[in-house]
Amino acid sequence: MAAEQGMFAGSVALSTVQGSHTDGTLPRRAFRRSCDRCHAQKIKCTGNQSGLARGPCQRCQQAGLGCVYSERCPKRKLRKASAANLVPANPKHMSSPLVSSHTLPRDVSGSQSAPTSLPFLDPSGDYDWFWPSIDVDETIDTSFLELSHDNETISSQLEPPMLDLSSFLEFPVKESPSPPGSSNAAGATSAHREHFDGLLAVSQELEEILSAVTAEWPKKEIWTYPIGMFFNASRRLLARLRQQAHIEGNSDMLEECLQTKNLFMAVHCYMLTAKILASISDLLLFHIQHAQNDPLTPLGRNRSQSPRRDASDKGSSSSNSSSNSSDHSRADTMPLFTSNLPIGQLFSYVNPFMHTLFSACTTLRIGLDLLRENELTLGVPPVQGIAASITVGGGWEHEMDAARPETAHSVVGGEKLCTPASRVLTMFWSDEAVIHGAESAGSRGRILAVLQRCYGEIFSLARQHKMAF
Repeated sequence: MAAEQGMFAGSVALSTVQGSHTDGTLPRRAFRRSCDRCHAQKIKCTGNQSGLARGPCQRCQQAGLGCVYSERCPKRKLRKASAANLVPANPKHMSSPLVSSHTLPRDVSGSQSAPTSLPFLDPSGDYDWFWPSIDVDETIDTSFLELSHDNETISSQLEPPMLDLSSFLEFPVKESPSPPGSSNAAGATSAHREHFDGLLAVSQELEEILSAVTAEWPKKEIWTYPIGMFFNASRRLLARLRQQAHIEGNSDMLEECLQTKNLFMAVHCYMLTAKILASISDLLLFHIQHAQNDPLTPLGRNRSQSPRRDASDKGSSSSNSSSNSSDHSRADTMPLFTSNLPIGQLFSYVNPFMHTLFSACTTLRIGLDLLRENELTLGVPPVQGIAASITVGGGWEHEMDAARPETAHSVVGGEKLCTPASRVLTMFWSDEAVIHGAESAGSRGRILAVLQRCYGEIFSLARQHKMAF
């Protein structure tokens, strides 16, 4: 212990306290009462405070370290200082200098300010270097982090701005080459998806028409049927089917799935058109039979009188007929016309039966032609198609035999179904037949039977009245 005291006696000198100057010289400096090591560990300093000088404490002597007394820090206000107050007027006084024990005064009297701890300073050799004393058993004051944060803020404000050289150091990035045929595959996939959207729109329109034909049209007159909706939807389906045949494809797995989905939707639309045409044919036959049995007469006679009644009146009394002919003119026997009657419907007033028959034949002819074109474009074999099994001109025995379930099954099974549409259509017809029961002829058999019956009776009446179709 005596040797250590002798070793530090030469390095630690006593310093006197500088007095207060009022003539413009440096102000009085206030130092802590405890050394930095004792202050950081929050223990009582045992330094020698006798006389005007302050000697090293016992803890520093035992540890073989220099005893340093730092200058007191000014009081910090509780309220948060603004950014402008963080920058001092003189950058030279950003931190308090560290003073050795030989330059510190022995007796220091100053204001009792709130101490702000700093890391312990360990002089290494002839230089003082910042080295925090971190021990497991010791408690470290972290208040010095606030001072370091303030110093970093001040230094960042004083540093000159750095130039952003990222824009000058941009290097061209080489894109990886795409595999061959990827652009063509993406284009084909997009085309298949657009085609499916078009088929979906046509399918929704056909479903609405089928619902109207079965629920709303029976409540209306035949000349008020919006048949143009069905014809336009059939033409849009035909255009989509033709577009599907021109879409180029490859062996991509996703494209094969899209092709299958489009094929299923196209077959579904074709089945809807066949069912709509069968429902319309049944309605037209009903109106023709009603108009044929209606007592309404052509123009020139009263619409409320029948030809049989006129003949009985003439046979009973010739005097009454002559008086009626003299009292009533041709204009008096005309029916009452509606104010918004178009010319196209005028024939229905002249001869309602012939007007109904002519409208039905025209509707069935156009509907059958559109259905046949859709079958050919879709790839349905003639032995499996609906329109291909109907002929307008006689010879109904073969078609009626084909409508029977056992005959249709044998005919379709006899020919190899080589097209994808024929296989999907066969599957759909078979599933609907299973749903309706084993004894049922299935959807295809029922549709074909309705069309054969309606076409046969309607065009037979047309031939009887010398109407050429």
